[in-house]
Amino acid sequence: DDLYKELFIKAFINHYNSIFKLEVNKIRNLAKLFGHLLFRFAIDWTVFQVIVLKPETTTAAGRMFLKILFKEIA
Repeated sequence: DDLYKELFIKAFINHYNSIFKLEVNKIRNLAKLFGHLLFRFAIDWTVFQVIVLKPETTTAAGRMFLKILFKEIA
């Protein structure tokens, strides 16, 4: 369990940091996957430490990812 949790956390961080390179459908699918994992407490909420919400640091792709992610959690 812990191994998978750590690997998913690393995957979240890697994908969020390079989200601007991805296509819209891949962003949507990743957001739904990670939203589901967060909702089911399969990964820790500490992954949000990598997200800095400032106009200078976010991209349109990052904002879209977060929007879909929070919709999936809700």
